[in-house]
Amino acid sequence: MMRLVGSTIIVVVVVGLVVGLVGCGGEGANVGTAKGYVYELDVGAPGVAVAPPIIISASPTPPEGYVPAVGAVVTLGEELAITNSLGFYVLSDLPPGEYELEVDIDDDGVVDIAVTITIAAGETTWGTGHSEGGD
Repeated sequence: MMRLVGSTIIVVVVVGLVVGLVGCGGEGANVGTAKGYVYELDVGAPGVAVAPPIIISASPTPPEGYVPAVGAVVTLGEELAITNSLGFYVLSDLPPGEYELEVDIDDDGVVDIAVTITIAAGETTWGTGHSEGGD
């Protein structure tokens, strides 16, 4: 009998830890994430005529004539991220709502591009608005 009680306590503790780590409608379900890639026009690319100088995308592959904007400062509300070598950024734990996503390519304090995005609870918003559930 004692062995059964001890095993039951261990099972309850393990289940409690798993639920705590995975979450069961906790804080993670009430926030969202913004991810994307920032690309800038490759001024050295042949045949590039008139195009937007900076774009925000959900695609990990830059469009023809663009290169990743490495080290760009991306802000969303009070949150800030710096793009990596692929131009990728991620901003997590964002309360749901509509935000102005701002990008400063050369870290001179001037916003080079700004777009409005909507963050939904429990979802990831990619690029300029493509959204998919979960993380």
